[in-house]
Amino acid sequence: MKKGLIVCLMIMSIFVSMMQRTPVLAQESKIDLSMIETLTEKAIEDGIFPGASILVKKGDVTLFYDSFGDAQIYDMGEKFNPVIKTTNDTLYDLASVTKVMATTQALMMLDYQNIVNLDEKVATYMPDFAQNGKGNATVRDLLTHTSGLTPWKATFLYNDNRADEKVYVNKLPLEYETGTKMAYSDFSFMALSFMVEEIVGMGIEDYLKTQLYQPLGMNSTTFVPLKNGFNKNQIAATSWGNPYEKRMSNEVEFPGFGYDTSEDAEAFLKFDGWREFTLIGEVNDGNAGMANEGVAGHAGLFSTTKDLSILGDVLLKGGTLNGKTLYDQSVIDEFTKAYPDRFNRGLGWQVNGNRENAGYVGKYASDSTFSHAGFTGTQVIFDSEYDLQVIILTNKMNFGTNDKGSYASPYRYSRDVMNLVFESLNEDIKNVSKETLKTSLETKKVEDKSLYSEKSFAKYEMKQTRAQSVYDHVNSIQEEVDLANTELLEAYAELVDLSLLKTVLKEVLTLNETDYTEETWTQLVTQLNKANTILMDETVQQTTVDETIASIHVAIAGLKEAAGAVDKKPLETLVLSVQDLKKEAYTLSSWEPFSKDLKEA
Repeated sequence: MKKGLIVCLMIMSIFVSMMQRTPVLAQESKIDLSMIETLTEKAIEDGIFPGASILVKKGDVTLFYDSFGDAQIYDMGEKFNPVIKTTNDTLYDLASVTKVMATTQALMMLDYQNIVNLDEKVATYMPDFAQNGKGNATVRDLLTHTSGLTPWKATFLYNDNRADEKVYVNKLPLEYETGTKMAYSDFSFMALSFMVEEIVGMGIEDYLKTQLYQPLGMNSTTFVPLKNGFNKNQIAATSWGNPYEKRMSNEVEFPGFGYDTSEDAEAFLKFDGWREFTLIGEVNDGNAGMANEGVAGHAGLFSTTKDLSILGDVLLKGGTLNGKTLYDQSVIDEFTKAYPDRFNRGLGWQVNGNRENAGYVGKYASDSTFSHAGFTGTQVIFDSEYDLQVIILTNKMNFGTNDKGSYASPYRYSRDVMNLVFESLNEDIKNVSKETLKTSLETKKVEDKSLYSEKSFAKYEMKQTRAQSVYDHVNSIQEEVDLANTELLEAYAELVDLSLLKTVLKEVLTLNETDYTEETWTQLVTQLNKANTILMDETVQQTTVDETIASIHVAIAGLKEAAGAVDKKPLETLVLSVQDLKKEAYTLSSWEPFSKDLKEA
């Protein structure tokens, strides 16, 4: 018996080893974007910004991810001691990038859920907004900056909390007739965030945290970071107080600087809430920081390049990431296309914008580009035609204002980065080879998904879909093709095949418990229980399945070995042939031993 079990174990050991999968090694990066470092160091040297973090990603391939310079260098004009260097984990004040990575995201989700109708009047969701002629302005009007709301006012001169700010915004009159022109307005997005809060019944920061950022693992994205687990050493410094807005609000000494604020002259003279310290972890925008307690629809969000790229993945992958669906492709298309009747604005997003000597997206970006910039020196750029995202975060304000009271612009630097990226990509695209990926797509097909565990097949299906997309995409680069091929092969190799286990279990059903010893049958039942547990476990690995199959085969072999693999048919025939014998026809001395033997048989 022992010899038979040993042989069976040896055979099954060989079987298990044959079933093991060989991992596929990842591809190395092929596109060289190291010149971004040169461009960045030059911008720092030229006084454009003290520090920057840059992330370039195409599809699933991160082509560049690095940080340079100082996160905190000047404290009200004097050097910090110590100066804190920028890292990839540095949080930046996103300024108006908040509009698209916070407020617009909330509306994209609510639109997808059919909770908000973009062509409905804002007053339907927030009745107080109808005051002073705003009753017909729609959600779409606010998203495209065509509502008629004024671009900017120094509301911090009047309010210091969100409740009062909401009342102030709802009372604002229209500056021009809705739809007749486009005037980029912070108040559009303040109003939208207040509307979202009325709809969802909580602060927009809590809604986004629970419904967007946390589910996606964006753990470094937050409003008011100093109250949400971050310390000042983790955050890039911005302005030395609010010198820019102080000029904008002072129409007497600085007429024509920004917007006409003549009507606020008295409030300006009375105001004593200026922040006379370097801002670190406090939003630079005065209306967001001083009037909205750090949380507003137009500014206030802090984040990192890595976190923002996660949301970029959602936007470039149809609204779903890692099983979490926020919205679908139709919603993305609706928000990121240009509306000619609305001065070619997108919904929240700036679209297209590819210009050689202006803007920040450069001369090569496609017409499918959607983006946004922030006054603190931040830009997020997504080009769906190239499946590309470029995220540039800087802290330009920490160098202070120039002699005109303004800050240096990083736009030329951003154009240079974008042009470099596209030139490198286009060179690679011309020489890309997809033959290996084509072969993998043809040979690594799964015809019957029922043969595999649900989780392993879901992963395979996702990678197969991604690989097909990369293969079909006219702007795929070699590294992207190679990665897609690698991940498809890995997912195929990691498919957990349950078909043999199911076959073995069917075989066991043909066995009759009464034919075997109690001990060996109990051993088999133990393995069967394990097998049933495995069939219910979506995290099971192929090795565990194969080992269980081997154990069941060993148990079956043990059953048969213990039973001696004896043919019981002759005995059964004999027993049946004597069952009709009558006791009365025989002597007691001969019947008793016969009866005992019959029972044993």
